[in-house]
Amino acid sequence: TYPAVTRFVISGTHVVPRTYVTSRDPLVAADIQRREERCRRAGGIGTAVVLIQCGGISQVMPVEVDPPSKITWDAREDWADVLTHFVASGRTDFKPISTTARG
Repeated sequence: TYPAVTRFVISGTHVVPRTYVTSRDPLVAADIQRREERCRRAGGIGTAVVLIQCGGISQVMPVEVDPPSKITWDAREDWADVLTHFVASGRTDFKPISTTARG
């Protein structure tokens, strides 16, 4: 038999203040702050906090963002449409197409 495959669909996204997450749990707030400080000491631009909710369960994912010199910057006018298309169609193979020499 084949294993069951569960597919999740993104039903929406929101930008909320960081305090939405940090004001509710001091341990989570401390972890985010620790990652923020570590990231900045290493030259990064900070920590993005992603909150994933599925039913009554939520997961906080602090993501340390690399220094600008290590990020392949790209200018595309259609990035929002491309990302929306991949999310709407449930595709998991989205990879940004880079037009810079750094790949």
